Amino acid sequence: MSRRKGKIVAPVPEATSHQGYNVGDVVKCKVRKVAAHGPITDIHLNPTPCFSFFDEKTGQFRVARFEDITMVIERAPSAQETTEEE
Repeated sequence: MSRRKGKIVAPVPEATSHQGYNVGDVVKCKVRKVAAHGPITDIHLNPTPCFSFFDEKTGQFRVARFEDITMVIERAPSAQETTEEE
């Protein structure tokens, strides 16, 4: 993850889950002291674990670190749960 003028730039997505968070989970987090919320779209592991999400408040895609998450609003169903329902 590189920084440019205080902004986090996301590397290529590498995973669909990390630390119990999955792509599709709707989370609340603080990005540079500004509250934001939305669904996780990509998870990046190298060089520092972070995730991309669509901020529903501003309508922009943002990047944040997993430690910035303050609350999970809605969990995305895992692949195992969806196969059990079918």
